[in-house]
Amino acid sequence: MTAVAPLTLYTNKGCPFAQRAVIALKETKIPHDEVEIDLQNKPVWYQPNINPASKVPAVVYGAKQEDKTVAPAGAVKLAESLVLVEFFAELAPDSHLLPSDPVLRAKARFFITLVGDKFNPAWQGYATKGAGEEAVIAAINQIVGELDPEGPYVLGKEWSIADTAIAPFVGRLYLIAKNDLGNWKAGEGPKFLEKIENIAKWEKYAQALLARPSFKESFPDDYLVESFKRRYTARK
Repeated sequence: MTAVAPLTLYTNKGCPFAQRAVIALKETKIPHDEVEIDLQNKPVWYQPNINPASKVPAVVYGAKQEDKTVAPAGAVKLAESLVLVEFFAELAPDSHLLPSDPVLRAKARFFITLVGDKFNPAWQGYATKGAGEEAVIAAINQIVGELDPEGPYVLGKEWSIADTAIAPFVGRLYLIAKNDLGNWKAGEGPKFLEKIENIAKWEKYAQALLARPSFKESFPDDYLVESFKRRYTARK
């Protein structure tokens, strides 16, 4: 277990960005407290006292925090999932979450940019807005082009910030497709899932992500199914 200054994570179990931070904390084994924030009914103290952007994840770090509704004197407030993932990785360098090799760090950060610019807009547009599946397939093929030839992870044998960044979204894509919860015709989700499962290198990578303990322990399947039923199927 990595010894660091007191740290509190403000999170939400349904938020994929918050899951990034939770995965990173599990990978680094940094001791911390967690505070669940209801994003539909945020506490009145959250925005003024913890995160002016009123989003999760957020962190209070560096000083003992008796009252979780306010950051104590001497503490710092941090936010944004990718910032926090790298922060945790730097607090725990032995975790190898952030590669020590500058080339591998650059590859990981490029991959993360690809996730944000290509993969996430494509699958979310398909699942929630009825956009075509072609953009998702194209993004997956771009992802495949960046994977280490041997795997199982982006950079090879070591799980990194790159895998942490994409795992929550791959999990949600598979969950939505498997349960046919997207904004598409009934039965389309499982058919789409079969198509991407046939992209062998992608499927090997996706299954490695979904099997990682830090992902599995932070992915509330049943909760998310009910949440997606309310959010997505109502749009059909």
